[in-house]
Parts: sequence; structure tokens; C-alpha cells
Amino acid sequence: MHINTSRIPRCVKSLVDRVVAGGGKATLVGGAVIDMVLGRKPKDWDLEIFRLSYDDLAALLSDLNPKLVGRSFGIIKVNIDGFDIDLNVPRTDNKVGIGHKGFEVMMDPTMTVEEAARRRDFTINALAMDMSTGEVIDPFGGLADLHAGILRATDDHLFVQDPLRGLRAMQLLARKCRVVDPHTMGLIRGMSSSFAELAPERVHEEWRKLLLKAERPSVGLEFLRDSGWIVHFPEL
Repeated sequence: MHINTSRIPRCVKSLVDRVVAGGGKATLVGGAVIDMVLGRKPKDWDLEIFRLSYDDLAALLSDLNPKLVGRSFGIIKVNIDGFDIDLNVPRTDNKVGIGHKGFEVMMDPTMTVEEAARRRDFTINALAMDMSTGEVIDPFGGLADLHAGILRATDDHLFVQDPLRGLRAMQLLARKCRVVDPHTMGLIRGMSSSFAELAPERVHEEWRKLLLKAERPSVGLEFLRDSGWIVHFPEL
């Protein structure tokens, strides 16, 4: 599948051209890919940059007043003409401790798009789009799941390493899908005991998305009941 790149804002295109001229390759990742596939205008632009190290990428963007707030996770933020753009270097996340800070992050700009996408939580979020050609890269069947409304874990082993994904399923089901894949639901039920590892601000962000972005937040509340995660919210 190819998407018409003329729909990409000029400032984002200019940034991509700069990355390519510097020897890199840029892919669009995250919810923006879903928006592009469904013909909607993305609100957030997240770019994954291959073939350039984090320091090389930071140097390439030095005149844009880049914010290196996510150095440990390979993330750089820039604002161009009012557009907030996040750029990240491909990485692997391996759990070595408790909580969100208990991950060993290894940046590797030589990874393939498929290798980089494996760490994404759900197949619909593992989609990527080549910013130069408009080709949608779909290594894990995310397009089929998106059109069928199925929320499915990308990689079982990596999925269960971060219990936040139980709450991400809560808000994504209400916003972008219709059903949770039964096997994935089993994984989520098994992760419930790790809820205590989650920082309050991370929990808050998933609730914010459910309550402020979903047309029917009740779908997410029903998910909590069905998955057993409602025990962590006795007020419900």
C-alpha cells in the first residue's frame, strides 16, 4: 500500500529531506500512520530515523533548537512552523528491573524497519510509512487488524514486559478498535499483578486519552471489567 506524500506538511517534508541528505532514512510511526491510512490528518508527527546515530541526528538538527529530552530513549523533539515533531533512533527495550525505568535501552540505527517495529505494543502501532516513497511497511499484519478492528499484541515476549500495555489496550480499544484478540486478552489478564509497577503519571496519561479522546469511554471501562483490571480501580 502506498499513501500520497503530498498530504505531508511542507515543513515535515523539508525535515525529511534534510535527514535523507545527511545519510538517514525516515519512517513515520505511531498513530500518524493510522491516520494517514484512514485518510485523516495526523495531529502528531513521530519519525523514526535509521542510518544516523543519535549524536549525528542531534548535530544535523542543531539549528532547529532541538530538545534532547529523551536522550536515554533516543528521542529528539523539534518544533517547525507550529508542528511538534518527535524523532527517534531505532532501539530495543529489554526489561532488567521494576517499573518504566527498569529497561535497558540499546539504540541501533542499523536495525531494519521490521526489527524496530517489533518493540511496538500492538500490530496497528507497528505500522510504518516510508516518508520518501509513501510505502506503508506492515511486518506484523497491522493493516488487516486495523481494518478488522482487532487489537493484537505485536510480540508476546516483549508485550508482557510493560504492564502499561493493559491500560493502553483500554484506551485504544475505545478509540481505534472493536475487539481484543483473545490470545492478547490472555496476556493482559496475566499482567494484572504487575500493575503496582506503574508510575501514577503513566496511568493518568492512558486515562486522559480514554476520557478525553474516546467517543464512548464506556468501552474502555467494560474492557477493565472483562480483563480483570478493574480490581485496581475499586472506585469503579
